[in-house]
Amino acid sequence: MKKIFSVLVSLLLIATVFGQRANQVNTRVQTLPLTRTYATFNPSSLATLRMTISNGNLTATHTAGGDGSSRSTLAITGTTAIYIEFTIGQATGITAIGITQEGSELFDLPGRNSIEWSYRNDGQKMTGGTASAYGASYTAGDTISLLLDLSAGTLVFYKNGTTQGTAFSSLSGTFWIKVGGDDTGSPQQEMTANFGASSFAYSVPGGYLSGLYIN
Repeated sequence: MKKIFSVLVSLLLIATVFGQRANQVNTRVQTLPLTRTYATFNPSSLATLRMTISNGNLTATHTAGGDGSSRSTLAITGTTAIYIEFTIGQATGITAIGITQEGSELFDLPGRNSIEWSYRNDGQKMTGGTASAYGASYTAGDTISLLLDLSAGTLVFYKNGTTQGTAFSSLSGTFWIKVGGDDTGSPQQEMTANFGASSFAYSVPGGYLSGLYIN
């Protein structure tokens, strides 16, 4: 009986140890951080000879030769609501920040096409080539926030943390971020995007994802 009892105790101890180790492994697996891939500007989707990207593909610069733009590597679809920031480096001529759908021209200013919607540095919004009054103008040093809510179908912009109101509504489908500049004056438009890989300058409103990424 003593031998049987000893064997049972030993088996119980072994089961307990294995159970503890299994729990430890399970806890470690559950607490592993998510690996996120954040969007950048796409080197394969920009107006060559007119646009360059640098700084880890986060800074888009329009230099010369007519209208030009660059798109993001990742798209926004479904009922996603995202928040992204852009720091304006230079804004000579017309600078535009916005969204586009598949099929838009890269050798144009964002908003010139009917499947593009943008906020320009002169304070106007533009889609389908038509510009209209919207918000405050912006220039070098300003931070422009883009808030796209596909559940509500709205596109809102902020300037330095202050909302400029709803620029566009009734939006649905799949969208990419698109930025660019025109060829007026001495073209030099530069925008650095924060797609969420680093801390934002301003708080992200409730209900919005902090950036554009995939897990």
